[in-house]
Amino acid sequence: MKITPQRMAVLQALMDNPHHPTADDLIKTIRKAYPNISAGTVYQILNMLVSKKVIGKIETIDHVVRFDAITEKHFHLYLSDEHEIVDFFDDALYRIITDYLNKNQKLENINIEDIKIQIIGNRKNPEQK
Repeated sequence: MKITPQRMAVLQALMDNPHHPTADDLIKTIRKAYPNISAGTVYQILNMLVSKKVIGKIETIDHVVRFDAITEKHFHLYLSDEHEIVDFFDDALYRIITDYLNKNQKLENINIEDIKIQIIGNRKNPEQK
């Protein structure tokens, strides 16, 4: 993969935004430094980075595609009331799920490459417990 200023700008914009931005969010940010970059170029770079597993791609329950610079194993907690994605790291849960899937006879002919789980919730009101 050749390093270009446009690719670096897309990657830097994503790494600078921990809130799982959309492509449109990234385009607005990148155009501050590269006003003539086309939306098509940004989409093409994002798709290439996803295909090379340099970044992650998340589709929310309301069908919004967002991007993630964190490639370590983690889950996503989607706060439906805020339309926000929060990273959720839990190695023990990941091991439990991996062990379960590896031992599941229904999947004995399947090699699990990755696990993507999106947990959906909302923030509790202080009165709720």
